[in-house]
Amino acid sequence: MKKKVSRVPYFLCTIASGMELGVLFAWSYFRESLAELFPSWTAGQLSLVFSMHNITVVITALITGVLLKYLKQRTLVAIAAAAILIGCGVFPFFPLDNPGMTYLLLFISFGIVAASASGFAGITIPTAYQPWFPDHLGLLTGVLFLIAGSSPILFGYICSLLIPVVGVMRTVQILGFIGCGLLVITLPWCKTPGPDVELPPPKTEENAASAHDFTWKEVLKSPLFWSFFLYNCMARSVGMVLLDLGGTIAVAFGVAALFGLFTAPANGAASVIGGAIQDRIGVGKTILLSGGILIVGGLLFLSGHFSNNALLVVMALIVGGAGYGISLVTGASATRILFGNKYYAQNYSFITISIAPAAASGFLAGTLLDKIGNYSGVFSLVLVLSVLSLVCGLFLIRSKSASRK
Repeated sequence: MKKKVSRVPYFLCTIASGMELGVLFAWSYFRESLAELFPSWTAGQLSLVFSMHNITVVITALITGVLLKYLKQRTLVAIAAAAILIGCGVFPFFPLDNPGMTYLLLFISFGIVAASASGFAGITIPTAYQPWFPDHLGLLTGVLFLIAGSSPILFGYICSLLIPVVGVMRTVQILGFIGCGLLVITLPWCKTPGPDVELPPPKTEENAASAHDFTWKEVLKSPLFWSFFLYNCMARSVGMVLLDLGGTIAVAFGVAALFGLFTAPANGAASVIGGAIQDRIGVGKTILLSGGILIVGGLLFLSGHFSNNALLVVMALIVGGAGYGISLVTGASATRILFGNKYYAQNYSFITISIAPAAASGFLAGTLLDKIGNYSGVFSLVLVLSVLSLVCGLFLIRSKSASRK
């Protein structure tokens, strides 16, 4: 006989884990302090660090998809806790009188070591906690990204309080302590439910996991996967540009850098709403909704730029963040729906490869800013990527219909 288990601890662990995933996205705030401390660093160089961060997330996510076959989920979360502690903890020891060496150490510690925490945890967390909530798969995933998206505002506020007092380097170290602690407290509950645990079924048949478990070979041969993957590439590229440059965009249009972080809570709130919507209308229509919202954000950016209207630009940061948030929840939950439970960790790690071209887009945006000297190129890039995300969504619906025949 199956036993009933309270799911509250697993929900709370999802929240704590989501907060940790948001720690490093405070980069959009403290990169300005780094630029002031080291004026010889260009916008392109700083964007390259964040791009390396995203590439590292992709690589460690792929590794995690394989490691989960051999290691317990809590082991990988413990490794992630150590990575963010070490990667951020070494900041105060950088040689401030040597900008070149400090940049190299920043690139390694933040772009590789600390970033690996997001790769390990980003795959392990949904793998551990999603199975506890088959009746609210989209909603739970949305809550995860809501917390991950909103917490940078909190961490940005912490930065604003600490940087004037202890400096940016010590502040980043403190963020590392917080991120490590958030993961450590979840370790006792970091596991999937056993076969003897009674769980409610999905609310609709359409949102149940695929009856066929796609192996990695089947996934890579599937047009459905590639349309889904390319959609994630385009939508995440928009998100990464906004997360990387949000603070500088806000300052350039005469408002506080903190407004640039509004992208983060917007994508978090949209993740919850998008997850609930996906539970009702399905994956394909939710993806089209995301693409449409991203296009509106791109148009607002260009309108704000050419009219020099800060309000339109801040609105664009919020709208763009919302479209990006919906793409995050579909990427994490729809992978299970479209391709099955058994190989979820590995298949989701393939989807996270979309962060790599997103990282390249972030670097391209920084380069455009350096070359042009204003944000017209960046905002045009955002609009083009948004349109492409909608096109990919249309192909996904077509591929999904074809796969059912």
